[in-house]
Amino acid sequence: MDQRNINIQTGNFKGFDFDYARERIKKAMDEKGCTQRDLESALNISQSNISKGLSGSSFFSLDNFFRICDYLDLSMDEISGLSKKSKK
Repeated sequence: MDQRNINIQTGNFKGFDFDYARERIKKAMDEKGCTQRDLESALNISQSNISKGLSGSSFFSLDNFFRICDYLDLSMDEISGLSKKSKK
């Protein structure tokens, strides 16, 4: 199966907190003044898919997830909460 078509379900997958990741993406968008339409234009991801991913009604495909993180300059430590946990 092509990994770009795998959708991650909400919840916690082997310690990865998808709710935290979703909130971190939203925060990075706010910090950069980036809208859902900006992501749609830059990454060729439908605004509907972005909206659903950010609202929690679904999650991004792995490919789109990594593309969004790259576009927003988010490291995996930041998006997973590892940088937050290591500061404790």
